[in-house]
Amino acid sequence: MYKLLPAVVGKRSSRRTGCRKGKARTVLYCVLLALAATTLPGCSRDDAPPRVAAVPKPAQPQAVAAVASNDPHAALMRAIFGDDYLPAEGHAIEGGPVANVQDGELPLVLTATTSMLLPSGETALVVEGSFQRPAGDELLGDVEGAPIHLYLLRQQDGAWHVVRKHENIAEKGRHGTDVRWLALGPGKPGLAVETHWLGQGYQGTWLALYDPASDKVENLLGDSLMTMSNNEGVCEAECWSGEAKWRMDTGSGASRNAPYDDLVLDITGEETLQPANDVEGDSDEASPAQTGTAAPARKRSLASTARYAFSGGSYQLQEGANTLPSF
Repeated sequence: MYKLLPAVVGKRSSRRTGCRKGKARTVLYCVLLALAATTLPGCSRDDAPPRVAAVPKPAQPQAVAAVASNDPHAALMRAIFGDDYLPAEGHAIEGGPVANVQDGELPLVLTATTSMLLPSGETALVVEGSFQRPAGDELLGDVEGAPIHLYLLRQQDGAWHVVRKHENIAEKGRHGTDVRWLALGPGKPGLAVETHWLGQGYQGTWLALYDPASDKVENLLGDSLMTMSNNEGVCEAECWSGEAKWRMDTGSGASRNAPYDDLVLDITGEETLQPANDVEGDSDEASPAQTGTAAPARKRSLASTARYAFSGGSYQLQEGANTLPSF
């Protein structure tokens, strides 16, 4: 081991190692000191500070392209139709947006119209169909024959699940369809479907009733009941116009141990019969209408009340009569 020289220890050199030229022992000391400076960390003021690995900035989460929808039933429709449902459009297309329809056919568009929370905790959703034509090419009859579906769903763990499907319970009419909820009895929500038809001078409305909680959803009336009828477009020898205001008679079902209350129709209207031309022979001969001797038209009131009670699986006429002319 070499001893440090007092001259070296006591003075500060102008050089980094404190070495002086011309002295052998000092040179040896300088060599040792220089080696130590290169091998020991932190011995040189010129040493670069340790480099800290650059921490990458966290990637910004990519925005999920959420498609806005004004459909209040969007979550239920997605559970039923999956990717066939178009949230931005608010409807589903049977077979999807690129459905392969046959020549002459129109895509079937399915739209949710109304829902009801049932006592069982399930939600009943009504979905109506219509046939899609190109914009500007719509026709009045494009809804005629389109199906009406009923679905029951239940929400679990924040997600909707389809419990039962009742498809094609009814068809839409040529002049549209009205759907609304009602009480069939105490604690028994029901669905009323009124189908409107217009054509060839005739106009009519038919009523159907459904129990959405039934295992098999069918028209409780059997055949739909006419609630409006007129032939004003072809009124000649026989003309009529009548309408029925219908209602459920609350509590009437319990009085006869029936599962549903009675259905009552209050009918108003009038039928007119024109007298037939009794004149035969030469067409130049004046008719009674021309001579002023024609018999007056006969009018008949359609006013009536008809009561239907549920029995044997469907509603049956219990009292009165449905006086609306059918066609």
